[in-house]
Amino acid sequence: SEKMLLDEGLMSALPEIITQLIAHKEQEAMEDLLERLAANLTSEKSEVRLSAARSLADIIENLPDGQKQKTVEKLSRRLIAWLKNENIYSPDYKRICRILKDEIQRLIGLKLFTDALVYLHTLQAIISAGGEKPPEAKNSALEGIRQLITPENIAILQAEIDPEDPDKQDEAGRVFASLGRDAVVYLLDKLRTSTQSDDRVSAMHLITYAREEALPLINALVTRDAPWFYLRNLAYLLGRIGDEQSAESIAPLLSSNNQKLRQEALKSIHRIGGSYRGKILLEALPHADDEFKSAIVEVLGQSKSVEAVPVLIDLLRERPLLASAARAVLEEKICVALGAIGNPEAIGALAEIAEVKSFLKLRTYPDKVKAAAARSLVILRERVAESGEPKSKT
Repeated sequence: SEKMLLDEGLMSALPEIITQLIAHKEQEAMEDLLERLAANLTSEKSEVRLSAARSLADIIENLPDGQKQKTVEKLSRRLIAWLKNENIYSPDYKRICRILKDEIQRLIGLKLFTDALVYLHTLQAIISAGGEKPPEAKNSALEGIRQLITPENIAILQAEIDPEDPDKQDEAGRVFASLGRDAVVYLLDKLRTSTQSDDRVSAMHLITYAREEALPLINALVTRDAPWFYLRNLAYLLGRIGDEQSAESIAPLLSSNNQKLRQEALKSIHRIGGSYRGKILLEALPHADDEFKSAIVEVLGQSKSVEAVPVLIDLLRERPLLASAARAVLEEKICVALGAIGNPEAIGALAEIAEVKSFLKLRTYPDKVKAAAARSLVILRERVAESGEPKSKT
């Protein structure tokens, strides 16, 4: 009763009463007492709620491990509701948060991730609660989550990353995401220092589950000086979870001296660049060597980047007198890209190549380039015929 709860002497004796009930195997009597005590967590009287919380914390903290786990599980619905709804802070609020944190730790250790998420979501809800929730309460929940970000727990989650078992992987990923920003910071740092490929791969998989927390952190990191392999991993991550702003963050990597880093940046920009893709790639094109130009041109074609058409035609016109093998590949890629983009403005340029002419009248194009131009020319002329558009005289 409420009167009992306000009797400090009786409340201080409750843990011992519970101990005796357990010792005498009076399980039903013990559970009934705890249930009645927990029911007072919803009282309209704050002093009754706080007294009930204090008593429950005293009791649960003194229970043997096995009994503690059963009790927390049985009372979880009432404890969670109280933590979410209580707007008066007391030291016992922190104690109940710690009890939930200990239960999360146990469940992660047993790989019972779905069960752990129930408690993790409770702590996250407290942290993100509105202004009525006391800062001390939010800090108690935040402290509980931070204490769960340990190398051991992260290693357990990483070990669960298995693309062949997506359900198992998703559970671990959701737990990681619920650990919040500090967990992402921990793994991003590990990504930079780890020498094990499998470790880096599983770390990146986990980070993708925490998109909202990870994205601003990675956008900031990718613009800083760092080892190429770390920047490559960041570019890969942004290609999976990023947005158009992320594509702009990656853009400077297109001018890297490291070929693998350039290629990863290009793939990610292709994936997430959206309306910025053409602009980003066209700005990078003049500074690239012929080999990387070919890769950029290929993406421009796959992206059907109409704004690239005049630039690609100019690039064909700038043909050197002595063309290298890489230059020939580039010219072939340009012809293919112009066909893929499908803009009839390219018909004139492609026709000159296919008809064994060159812009400077100095040298014809290699057979592979002429063949690519001819194929693209067929595509564009068919498109013009279907649409009734006038042919270009470019």
